[in-house]
Amino acid sequence: MKVPQTWFPGVLALSWALAAAGCVKETASPTKKDSEPSLAAHVVRGQERQQVQNDFHQLALYCKNYQAENGRTPDLKQLEAYMGLEGARLAKALKEGRYVLVPNPGPGPNAVLIYEKDKDLNGNRIVLQAPDAVTLMNEQEFQAALKGK
Repeated sequence: MKVPQTWFPGVLALSWALAAAGCVKETASPTKKDSEPSLAAHVVRGQERQQVQNDFHQLALYCKNYQAENGRTPDLKQLEAYMGLEGARLAKALKEGRYVLVPNPGPGPNAVLIYEKDKDLNGNRIVLQAPDAVTLMNEQEFQAALKGK
């Protein structure tokens, strides 16, 4: 059985059409905003958030122990000296400003002790409140907590 030669031009045309379709530059979807973070960014933030929460629990222990031994809340230099080599990574985060130690936290039970300097992708930040509560707050909650309300 002999195959007719008319199939070749059809296959050639189809191949050309598929190749041309693959070469077209994809335009941005009009429904997706350029400012929306990618899924990968959310995954990375989830990992970062877990690390920050663990760091804040450790910092809470250092602050509580310092306060129990010295009768006052430590400032940044005092906390760094108190943590020593064990808390070098935490001290570095405080020194670099990724975490902010509140200099004179209010006396209230929910006073903000330490917080993340930068907000996350959704405008939230992790906050360590007295005595050792690590919470995720939006900007409005954070500002109210800083003011002691």
